[in-house]
Amino acid sequence: MIDGAETSLPRAAGTIVVGAGPAGAVLAARLAEAGEDILLLEAGPDYGPPGSGRWPERLLDPTLMPVEEHSWGYISACQHGTPDMALQRARVIGGCSAHNGCAAVWGHRSDYDTWAVENPGWSAADVEPLFREVDTRLRVHIPAREDLTPFHHAVLDAAANAGYPFIPDLSSLDPEFGFAIGPVNIDPTTRVRWNASFAYLDPIRDLPNLRIAGDTLVDKVTLSGGRITGLEVITRLVTNAPHESAIPPAVPPSPIAMGLGAEEGGRRVRAHIATERVILAAGAYGSPLILLRSGIGAADELRAAGIDTMHDLPGVGRNLQDHPAIGVHYEARPETIAALEAFIAAGGLPREEGTIGLARSSRCEGPYDLHLYPVASHPFAGKGWRFHISGAVMCPVRAAPSISTRMPPATPRPP
Repeated sequence: MIDGAETSLPRAAGTIVVGAGPAGAVLAARLAEAGEDILLLEAGPDYGPPGSGRWPERLLDPTLMPVEEHSWGYISACQHGTPDMALQRARVIGGCSAHNGCAAVWGHRSDYDTWAVENPGWSAADVEPLFREVDTRLRVHIPAREDLTPFHHAVLDAAANAGYPFIPDLSSLDPEFGFAIGPVNIDPTTRVRWNASFAYLDPIRDLPNLRIAGDTLVDKVTLSGGRITGLEVITRLVTNAPHESAIPPAVPPSPIAMGLGAEEGGRRVRAHIATERVILAAGAYGSPLILLRSGIGAADELRAAGIDTMHDLPGVGRNLQDHPAIGVHYEARPETIAALEAFIAAGGLPREEGTIGLARSSRCEGPYDLHLYPVASHPFAGKGWRFHISGAVMCPVRAAPSISTRMPPATPRPP
């Protein structure tokens, strides 16, 4: 790695947004539209608009969930005797909206009204018009029943026989127990997965006050006198050779390339960008890790990792909450597979996730506490047809990412 070499990045910026996922893309777009000078940094590649010809087909295909591609490679630490689990987070412009399931579900009214008790502006009445605007931007719609695969038709029939009522519209804040056709962020004309970058960044890419830099990893924020002075980043060395900002879609980035700099994928250089305003939108794992590497966090934890404490703030990286899920896998009868293949041959869109169930466990105290996801993975995933039904627990499980070394380990392991 080379320090201080020439890069395509500016030496200073008015406001820097770190991370071009669903949060960062929206923040950068809104601020740029308001006339602010914005530099948006993304650790993964920026493939441009959907028609650029640079996007890997698997990231555009809404029938797949290619979560193992363009992944940060996070692995959970073993807990209570359970095996390690992959924690899929996207390293590409658009963030996880570019590789996860195309399911656009709002949540329940009671959650937002509870938030609003101590956080005015977060009530269901406050967020509903914003959700509708997001749905418009992301081209969210509910597919017609005849557009479902034979598998998902069978799911709805089986759910009805089991006593689950049909929910006609999940695009609301009042869903109850039952099964529904899942709202999807898919362009109905091109049948492309419509991610946050397409929805928010592409319409304003030509603004002179917005600059987007892909393949640029933020190491840390720099501080002086308790105030931010800039960012240290790792990016590509400027050369005269033509360069396409891309990571091979089927090969995860190396631990060093996805961590703090290496020669892989092009020569890397460390650079400093001066700014007084940074917005971290690098994800649930990425944002606290940037702060910790910057010396902002619990002093004893930083000291153990060999990091000088700039601000003793024990809450950094704490109170992470996630929704565990488990899947039950099945084999299908030959006639089921034949029906699915006939559906594809007739021009049908074989989405993996077409239906969503809202269920109640024996301990449920609200309208529902389980999401059920019946999935039929089609052959283009490379492993033949696979069928499973996953149950996701809506009661969050708490954890805390931590840092044990100045450099990321061979495989980052937020517990």
